[in-house]
Amino acid sequence: MQQLLKPSPIDLENILLVTGAPPWRDLSLPYARELAHTHGARMQVAHLVSAELRSKVTELRARQNGGLASQVSNAKPHAPALVDRSGLEETLLEITAHQNFDLVIASSMIPRPGSAPSLGQAVEQALSLADSPVLVFGPRVVEDASKTRPHSIVHAIDFSPQAIAAGEHALSWAQEHLAWLTMLHVVEGIQPRDENARAGVAKPFRRWMEELVPAEASLWCEVDHRIEFGNPADSIVATTREMDAGLIVIGLSGLDGAASHSAGCTARKVMMEAPCPVLVVRDYMVKRAAVPVAKRQEQRFAMPLAA
Repeated sequence: MQQLLKPSPIDLENILLVTGAPPWRDLSLPYARELAHTHGARMQVAHLVSAELRSKVTELRARQNGGLASQVSNAKPHAPALVDRSGLEETLLEITAHQNFDLVIASSMIPRPGSAPSLGQAVEQALSLADSPVLVFGPRVVEDASKTRPHSIVHAIDFSPQAIAAGEHALSWAQEHLAWLTMLHVVEGIQPRDENARAGVAKPFRRWMEELVPAEASLWCEVDHRIEFGNPADSIVATTREMDAGLIVIGLSGLDGAASHSAGCTARKVMMEAPCPVLVVRDYMVKRAAVPVAKRQEQRFAMPLAA
């Protein structure tokens, strides 16, 4: 198995935060602000609001600034502070078309009492459109785990190209924070009858993980190779809680991307249940929705042909 490339230092120059949660309850906002301050990065915020609220705020700013606010908010190189929910897809395409972001941070809406939690529009659109890693704050993230300097990191690996790409990011973050890194592979569909059988099944997976880690990694972090059996998402979340990890690094779809009906289901379940932020990585992340959205825009504004 090919060894991972050496992790490169984390270099963040442009960060985009996409959120729909109230600022006073949004854990991703102070996280993004501190991360930007630590790296000297520029941070832009796209805050999802209703069309009615956005209209009222824009009108109020225009009155206070003599119409200047509306002109600034329409400038293409800058992310608007407030984004109408119905136009998020087009807005993100416009923002990312003019700037390259090293990291996108997306936050789920905080569920209302009695309502079922979900990843929400901000997270789903960021995962669909971003061509950079996306740091997701799911609905279960707790305040104690939302620190920018995790002492423990869990990297979920299934040996797919996406998981290998995620591994480089996991090593980079571990190097940045001198954190303990747990590389976790979950064997699904097999329940060994005893410890000897369990060790036998785990042995080749453990050897593959060891081969992926460069020898010099021991200079900046401790790496643990762990094999679990059962449901991947459940095992990843359980291991994260056990290790009191402050970050999970995972590929977006990995091996379950081979089935269109379940592509990304493991990562999404982890994002839904994780008590800490989840760094989601795709190998050669591309704007999958860019082409169809562009076509819809062309159709929307196309002039009808003369009879």
